[in-house]
Amino acid sequence: MTAEKRKFTRQSASIAGTLVLGDQGEFDCVISDFSQGGMLVILTGAGQLGRLRGLLKVDKRATVIYQLEGRNIAVDVSVAHVSRQGIGLQLAQQDSRFVLNIQRAARLFAVEQSAPAVSIVAPTQQPLDPLSKAQLIKSTNHHVAEFFNRCFPEYIGTLKDALITEADRQRSQTAQQPFFDTLGIIRTQQMHLVPDLSAKISADAAEAADGRFIEAWQARKPRNERAGLSLVEKNEFEDWLVIRKAISKAEIILREQLLELQLRLDAAFGSPDASHCYNPYSPSALCYGFAEVTRDWRLTGKVQVVAFKVLYDVLLSNLATLYRSLNRLFIEAGVLPDIDVEQYLTEQAIRERKASDPSRDQESPQAEAKITPPVPPPEPQQPVQADAPKTAPGDAKATPSAFNTATRLWSAHKRLNNGTAGRLTLPDEPAEPPQPSRATLSALQQMQQQLLAQHADLAKPGALKQLIEASDPGVQLSEFEEDSADMIENLFDNIVQSDQVADDLRDEVRKLEVPVLRVMLKDQSLFTADFHPARQAVNHIALLSDQGSTHAAHNKAAVINAITTILESSDDEGFTRSLLILDQLVAKEKRLVERNLRRIAEAADGQQRIRKAHQLIDRELVRRLGSRPVPAPVLELLEHGWKGLMMLCLFRQGDDSRSWDLTLAIVDQLVARTLSDAEEASGNLIRIDALLRLIGKGLAKVHDAEGRHEQLLENIENLLNGQAFASLVYRSTTEPEEEPNENDATALRWIKRAKGLRKGQWLECLAPPQSPVLYQLAWVADDFSQFILANQQGKKVAELSLHEMAQKLRHRSLSALEHAALPAVEQGLDTLVQKIYEKLAFEASHDQLTGLCTRREFSQCIAHSVANAKEHQRRHTLIFIDILQFKLVNNTCGYEAGDRLLQELSRSLQAVAGDDAIVGRIGAAEFGVVVPLDAEVEGFQLASAIKVEIESTRFEEGGHSFVINTAMALLGFDHTNDRIMELLRTVEVAAEISKKAGRRKIQVAHPGDARLEERNEVMNWVTRINRALDENSLKLRCQAINPIQGSVLPHYEILLTVVDDAGNHLPPGEFIMAAEEFNRMAAVDRWVIEAVFGWMTEHLPGLEHLGGFSINLSGHSLNDETFTDFLFDALIRYPVPRDKLIFEITETTAVANLEDASDFINEMRGIGCRFSLDDFGVGQSSFSYLKRLPVDFIKIDGSFVVNIAEDPVDFALVRSITEMGHFLGKKVIAEYVADAAILEAVSSIGVDYAQGFHFGTHVMLDQLVLAPPVTSEIDV
Repeated sequence: MTAEKRKFTRQSASIAGTLVLGDQGEFDCVISDFSQGGMLVILTGAGQLGRLRGLLKVDKRATVIYQLEGRNIAVDVSVAHVSRQGIGLQLAQQDSRFVLNIQRAARLFAVEQSAPAVSIVAPTQQPLDPLSKAQLIKSTNHHVAEFFNRCFPEYIGTLKDALITEADRQRSQTAQQPFFDTLGIIRTQQMHLVPDLSAKISADAAEAADGRFIEAWQARKPRNERAGLSLVEKNEFEDWLVIRKAISKAEIILREQLLELQLRLDAAFGSPDASHCYNPYSPSALCYGFAEVTRDWRLTGKVQVVAFKVLYDVLLSNLATLYRSLNRLFIEAGVLPDIDVEQYLTEQAIRERKASDPSRDQESPQAEAKITPPVPPPEPQQPVQADAPKTAPGDAKATPSAFNTATRLWSAHKRLNNGTAGRLTLPDEPAEPPQPSRATLSALQQMQQQLLAQHADLAKPGALKQLIEASDPGVQLSEFEEDSADMIENLFDNIVQSDQVADDLRDEVRKLEVPVLRVMLKDQSLFTADFHPARQAVNHIALLSDQGSTHAAHNKAAVINAITTILESSDDEGFTRSLLILDQLVAKEKRLVERNLRRIAEAADGQQRIRKAHQLIDRELVRRLGSRPVPAPVLELLEHGWKGLMMLCLFRQGDDSRSWDLTLAIVDQLVARTLSDAEEASGNLIRIDALLRLIGKGLAKVHDAEGRHEQLLENIENLLNGQAFASLVYRSTTEPEEEPNENDATALRWIKRAKGLRKGQWLECLAPPQSPVLYQLAWVADDFSQFILANQQGKKVAELSLHEMAQKLRHRSLSALEHAALPAVEQGLDTLVQKIYEKLAFEASHDQLTGLCTRREFSQCIAHSVANAKEHQRRHTLIFIDILQFKLVNNTCGYEAGDRLLQELSRSLQAVAGDDAIVGRIGAAEFGVVVPLDAEVEGFQLASAIKVEIESTRFEEGGHSFVINTAMALLGFDHTNDRIMELLRTVEVAAEISKKAGRRKIQVAHPGDARLEERNEVMNWVTRINRALDENSLKLRCQAINPIQGSVLPHYEILLTVVDDAGNHLPPGEFIMAAEEFNRMAAVDRWVIEAVFGWMTEHLPGLEHLGGFSINLSGHSLNDETFTDFLFDALIRYPVPRDKLIFEITETTAVANLEDASDFINEMRGIGCRFSLDDFGVGQSSFSYLKRLPVDFIKIDGSFVVNIAEDPVDFALVRSITEMGHFLGKKVIAEYVADAAILEAVSSIGVDYAQGFHFGTHVMLDQLVLAPPVTSEIDV
């Protein structure tokens, strides 16, 4: 049966399972593919299919059992067909959860099967002997029990408070009763929680270590339960959803630590056939174990929701600490001590790319190893696919993209500034690589000799081209040669301006511009080859020029010698010859850095062991002594000898040793004998003389620096024999960790981000006025209590607590970087792309005549001022200036005179307004100023100063003298005024009033002056919003986003429409404006998501014909702490394919909430969703911002697209955004594509998708027809 004839599309899989054929028995099988309607299984036993063929009649009932997260899932099926390929099985009953579960099982099984085979798992890893296995699993179980002992007391207390709080929210006593019932049960059962859960996890872990877990687990399950015919029992489904949500969230945030632990479990306990070892400490194991041991707590319905939410907050979200400790135990046992998870992820991605068909692209987030991968790859037979992810900047494969991108951006920049941008034409790609002229090469050779003789200086801007032309009057640089010289000069600007390059070597390094340009003109693979001696030599020289290096003085001579060798060479082999020495020096430098980092880590590990030992000793003593008065001899014994013995036992034998247990037992004996309220039975006490002997033997093992041991022992003997001593309360000696304010949600988010930092992470330190400095995270404590930063030489520069790290991240004095430790050339190219793009963006957003902001950019500046006012509670002033004599000057003296007038006025405005002000030309002769001043005093004074400055200066031109008059208005605004365009309209209207009133006074407006009637209308909208949500009178439309080239599927943007009482569809603009202003937009977002998810669930089979739905999210949702939980709940309730979900956020919203947006995007992309950045270009379209936002699509704002066929500035900006987007591995969408001319323009630039009325109008979602596309490529 062909793929086209099937009702449902198949997805490949490889899941081990069991086929149950009633009385005929059970047979091992593999589920090789599945669809919405059934599956294909292959029997694994030799000859089994032949023996069973006669029994496998069509429609015969059977059951397939497979595993999902430690549970058996049984699916009721019937035989559809039998062939050599396997047994086709049809679901006995359609179940929307079937695909969701089997997809997850397929991904997990794929991870299980691939993990042991990765190249970093050393084949020489020796299996542990039985004794070592037993000792290792005992240690890990002990750590888990300790973790439970620390976390569950807090869990119980938090849960009780949460249950009481939730009970208070219920509206009836009946609804409250389950919460109070559970509270009563917890009070009587809580003491059993930790022992029972520890025992269960420990037993499962011991069985997993022996390879007996699956068999033992199967044996514990009742036979009739294994043979059940439902995927998930109906009465258990809601409970399963709650547990599943907690597991999914934990797996997402812990996937790297889980992967590292899984690889070590496989190496330590995996069977000889390399099968996957069950992880008894996974979030899944802990959650289901918790559910099992608390079965008597009656955790159902809302009570269970509260219980598992608290479990996630208190225990699951802190599992990273436990996993670090467990991984350390495996390392100490010699299990994969040198594993590198980042290397594993990279190698796995490379293997996946090599294994995939190059013609098959996939438009999903970059593949990465996950414990819970987001979605399965598309099927090989799928005719229409999505686009392959681009390589991120920073790796070796990004270099060609960086250089080519920078070249094209530079070309666009030049053409725009030269006025030759043209209408829509781009330079054709040459059939053959351009060749340099002999004269140019000869001139460069002469320049090398001049540089050797110190007769040339390359420090001035443009010096490289000037010196080439000056060296030989006959040299005429071609466009190719000129662009190449510009690129090389800009590249070396970025390299030598780095603070890392020593000041006295910068001019020396610049000399390499000439030989590098020579090589580049002859060999354009310089920046694209995997290895090129010239590029490698420059990278080495830059690294050795580091002024912070321990070998800086020695390296300086080597750097100068290498540069001299290169300049003296006439055949470009100087680079290769220089590498003979440079390679050795660089290797030495890297070894030094690695040694420094290793010493930092070793010292910190030692301090951490001491700190943990003190904490453990203190915790044990506090638990035994509490706040009760303790006789002084006991406290003196503890402080002057016994704690030292406890520390010695911990370091030598560990906390699971008999020596450690004995030190605690002696403390218990002293407590039982000396504390009056001790309840220990006398039968448990040992004789006094025996106790004294044990104490004496223990003290003898500890150095008696003060000579007090004999007196201590004597005092203890007297105490035990009844002598009275003073009593004191034991005081904890460890400092409590600084706890964040639980009510400060922002602080808690930054602490979570700090905990997300990993060893080796690069951070940028900003300490104005100094230039940014790069630091590396050299060490992180297992419990995240301490962070150590090192500089690029591997020397320690700072130690920060968790609170201090979170504060520095929050205030942006430290920023985590994705790619920092790049070689000099690659880093220089990356910076070059950023600079050229931002220069183009600046030119497109600023008036070419005056250099001031355009109206569009000025409006965005007002928006950023409003955001600033919200963040810092500041007031701002908006000033509007209308120049009244401008037309008179134009008509009298000509347009050139008018241009000069505007330029003079611009300079005057900027001088008077000051550095804190933003000045824009927002009309032909109209200017705007926004400044962070209060309007009533300082703002009005500034406006008055501007008016005086302009009107007191006469404009002289061609014998004419003009007095310039103005009509001015101002208004003040703060964080409560967020309707940007209305602010600008209000002040413009006020200026008109000033003009009519005689122009003498500055008209003071207020944000509400011009909108009283509109305000009343907006208030009416509040009622409409609530009614629309309650009565379901909102409707959804969709508009296609079509691929321009390639066989990829279109996706659709979801658009909101409002239906009035008469059934008419109203424009949603006012509705959304009111919803935003009155904080109802988050509720609207949720309504849209529920509606789209519901529609997708009803049309699951047809979703294969589209790329997905793009759903707009507001800033209110991004700032809503509960929104992520809502999405997880919705994704569990609706089995929609997550790779079909694209969430769209505006650039302004994303930048205003940069860290929150990045966290949200990363979390949702981790489960397979994709993201689009809307309205790109109208806000802070910074290259650096975009690098930090892991979106999949950039949607260029339509205002740049609508006139692209005629406007060269818009054409250049759209081209630069496209180039930059592709460099960062993102697809680019152009909206407002209204006709063929616009489509032709965006196609010539390389835009990936087009959206607009050229392809048709919007379609109601409930009328969307899901059918295979007739063609997947647009004809342009």
